[in-house]
Amino acid sequence: MLIPAFDAAPASARQDTVSILQSASAYVADYEHKLSSVIAAEHYVQQAWSGGTMVQARDLKSDYFVADLPDGGWTGFRDVYSVDGKPVRDQRDRLSALFLHPSPDAMAQARRIADESARFNIGNIARTLNTPTLALTFLRQDMQPRSVFTVTDHRTIDGSVVLVVSFHENSRPRVVHTFDDAPAHGVFWIDQSSGRVRRSTMSIESAGATADVAVVYGPQPKLTVWVPISMDEQYRWRTPGAAGSSSIGGSSGRADADAVAAGPEPPQRIDGHAAYSDFRVATVTTVVR
Repeated sequence: MLIPAFDAAPASARQDTVSILQSASAYVADYEHKLSSVIAAEHYVQQAWSGGTMVQARDLKSDYFVADLPDGGWTGFRDVYSVDGKPVRDQRDRLSALFLHPSPDAMAQARRIADESARFNIGNIARTLNTPTLALTFLRQDMQPRSVFTVTDHRTIDGSVVLVVSFHENSRPRVVHTFDDAPAHGVFWIDQSSGRVRRSTMSIESAGATADVAVVYGPQPKLTVWVPISMDEQYRWRTPGAAGSSSIGGSSGRADADAVAAGPEPPQRIDGHAAYSDFRVATVTTVVR
């Protein structure tokens, strides 16, 4: 049986890690099932910076939908419907219609929608990595053996004991691949009693570039699991021209782990902040043609 790897640590710390990972994997399994019928409104603002000056900004409004796919696992999709206040399509809930009434090519259609939406990202870096649910992939029971986990801290938040758990990917193929096989690493804040994830961070360093994505989760009326409330991302280049050779993308076939490939003259930093609201059970109100 495959089990997660652990850094050298006292027995009590290793037991804490084993226990919290078991709770977290059960929570994520339930989370995937319940979130796969929920669609959310995403308001996503991106800014590109160079030499301390903001050189470009973009305001995106989208539907965000998570589907549990037989061939792709738990996958998040973004469908942009407004760019800088201007509509780019007039049809809402295209993704939920695809998955609630699937056709043989539904998956291909959904990936085309995700790729279509990714082209609105600013900066010389094409990406679909920027989705709020990707980091939770590492907590799935079947994925935990791919990483080293360590409990690094205990905190009390709102009366609950929260364990701070770091992870470092140590298996190939990577969940998120780069041309130089850079591993992902990050931190989860997990309730000890329930396995509920309160916060997550995920980072990848590749070819002089760093990608960081942080997500905050919170409760919503009528939902029994906590959902993403906000996502903050940042892409930085440590050396001039480094991004011209960087490529970060998905080897797993998941749409939320797809390509990140930068051009030759990127800004020094790209920032993004997304807020999520209007969570609702997906219903079919449109017909996809």
